[in-house]
Amino acid sequence: MTGNHFRTIEPKILYFGTPVALVSTLNGDGSSNLAPISSFWALGWTFLLGIITATKTADNLKRHPECVVNIPHPEMWEKVPAYRKESCAC
Repeated sequence: MTGNHFRTIEPKILYFGTPVALVSTLNGDGSSNLAPISSFWALGWTFLLGIITATKTADNLKRHPECVVNIPHPEMWEKVPAYRKESCAC
């Protein structure tokens, strides 16, 4: 290949969106809580979750610091926010 195939850009804001995921935690009574989340990053074997502190998910993680992060197939991403509106006590 010849020539320069790069272009310099200068965006005002640079944000890389992440796919939506479902985080499951344990409620105080032992039942499951399933919450959609779109602020997370995987760094090797570590997941970094961006969770609002005033949520059931945050309360659950403070009490029992374990969760499962499920990443749906891209065709399902649009359906995840609808789940929150119908049945989530996040």
